[in-house]
Amino acid sequence: MIQATPLLEGSQSGVEGAPPDAEEEIDAVYLWVDGEDPAFRTQYKQALDNQTSGSRKNSVAPHRFRDNGELRYSLRSVHQFAPWIRRIHILTNGQVPAWLDTSHEKIALVTHDVVFDDVAHLPTFNSNAIEMQLHRIPGLSKRFLYFNDDVFLGQPVSRSDYLTPDGGQYVYVDDVEFPSAHDASSVHDQSYIHTRRVLEQLPEFQRLAVLPAHTPQLYDREMLAEIRAILSSAAGKTSSHPFRCAEDLVLRIVYSSYLFGLANRRSMHQLRSIRSGSSDYSFVTLTPRPFHDWQTFRYLKRVQPRFFCINDELDEGWASRLVQKHFARFLQGYFPAPSPFEKDSVPW
Repeated sequence: MIQATPLLEGSQSGVEGAPPDAEEEIDAVYLWVDGEDPAFRTQYKQALDNQTSGSRKNSVAPHRFRDNGELRYSLRSVHQFAPWIRRIHILTNGQVPAWLDTSHEKIALVTHDVVFDDVAHLPTFNSNAIEMQLHRIPGLSKRFLYFNDDVFLGQPVSRSDYLTPDGGQYVYVDDVEFPSAHDASSVHDQSYIHTRRVLEQLPEFQRLAVLPAHTPQLYDREMLAEIRAILSSAAGKTSSHPFRCAEDLVLRIVYSSYLFGLANRRSMHQLRSIRSGSSDYSFVTLTPRPFHDWQTFRYLKRVQPRFFCINDELDEGWASRLVQKHFARFLQGYFPAPSPFEKDSVPW
């Protein structure tokens, strides 16, 4: 079950605040890319070739850009289980999903050059860099839900799942500790360590004991702008990295730390602990093990967790291709009804 729990180091529970507006306008934001697009592949190779040999280890594996159709089905999950979302902003490098009806009133397509404060940093293949620009999306609601396209809703979700009675917000965290500096071998883990080290030097931020869960995260646009101003130098460096880098800031760490950083803010917000593998949340990783992943899909269909994330770590081998087919069947079976955001003439 979802539990409110003090998972901040030195945290205290608070009390007062302004009651939330039950009809507050809340948007959704997605990042999307199609790694098979020829123009994208050309830009990717050029950017990678421009990296020095010492920084090549910081590049992101191509499977990070693979499009398994997740966005289509994640949008179906939003339409089905969170129809109160006002507008959906899809942030891309200029690509447009062939099936997406961009004329729909709830869809807003936004390109990187519109939100990056320094367009000289484009093209970018670094989601950490892109996330630091989310508050600059035109017309974005004050508070919004940020989805990765591999995150899905499996049950109805309401505003009250994110807005506290005091006018603050809930932050969903998993019972996963920060990686230690000794064990942080991947760029992913190293960026977590780097983010914590940067924040430890600033009084506006609270040290987190555990990591935010891979669920849709509620962000406050105005707070993101404040964070960007405070972390101007480190955020600018993150923006300049074309690929994920050990010296990136990680937004979900930064935002949660800032939200609980000062007592007058902390009193309005609450952490909610959710454990992967429960009826509330599942985080799974696809690997080249067809039978194991088939069992995982069966489990998700049976349990129907409120939030679930399916992370693609597949290679290019035959077993991975089989898992991809299982994955496509699972998504179509879980979300069979097209959303109004899809063109009728484009097949699944």
